[in-house]
Amino acid sequence: MAEQQIDVAEKQRVVAEGQRVVAEAQREVAEAQREVAEEQRDKAEDSRLVDEGLRRVAERERAAEEQLRRNAEHARQTAEDFRENGDSPLRAERCATAAATQVAIADPEKVSADLGGTPASVDKKSAG
Repeated sequence: MAEQQIDVAEKQRVVAEGQRVVAEAQREVAEAQREVAEEQRDKAEDSRLVDEGLRRVAERERAAEEQLRRNAEHARQTAEDFRENGDSPLRAERCATAAATQVAIADPEKVSADLGGTPASVDKKSAG
């Protein structure tokens, strides 16, 4: 009877050792699966970042194309206005303003008198 108990105990020890080996193998498989899952997660994140970058590039390209379209439309409209009017009213106004500025720089006393002010030379004489 004692010999049978020793045989049973030996068989149980062998079974326990086998279970330990199986558990170790399962742990190694689980670790490998975890590493694969982590790599897949990293690849998915990299892919998401690339997609986001490509989306931003596409948005910038669309915005640039839209700006070019608006610029072309503005140039077309300006050319059409020039053909119809001979010169742009805004440009004519800018030229008149520039000419008036040049006159004011060249002869400030005349401009002051023209605007109803006291010429600078009179102000200097009366202040002295």
